Amino acid sequence: MWRSSLEINPFPIPPPGTNFYKIPIKTVFSVFNTPLNEVWDDSVAPRILASMKAHGLKYSALKTARFLTVEDGGNKSFGPIIVWIAVRPDTTNAEEVRDATPDILQILADVQITDAVVEWCEG
Repeated sequence: MWRSSLEINPFPIPPPGTNFYKIPIKTVFSVFNTPLNEVWDDSVAPRILASMKAHGLKYSALKTARFLTVEDGGNKSFGPIIVWIAVRPDTTNAEEVRDATPDILQILADVQITDAVVEWCEG
């Protein structure tokens, strides 16, 4: 539905006329051994849930992850921490989750997590 980094990290679009476009291989990992793991349960997750409630959003899942991307040629890199939020189907729209995202990014910034991305989906 929405991703906070969409403007600086758009979805890849193959160039016109490309017959075969290789999508990088991505593997999901936990956020263990990151600064977010230390503050998630006590201060971050409860504040995110309260923020979603204040925005009238009905969620079904709140998770964190990191992706390891393997590019063509074997180069590997970890992406930023992702805060994945699934909202209940047919209860909201992209504009509403977009408008709630800055509050969540501020909650993360309050605990010095400044390179995280918030991603929303229905589920």
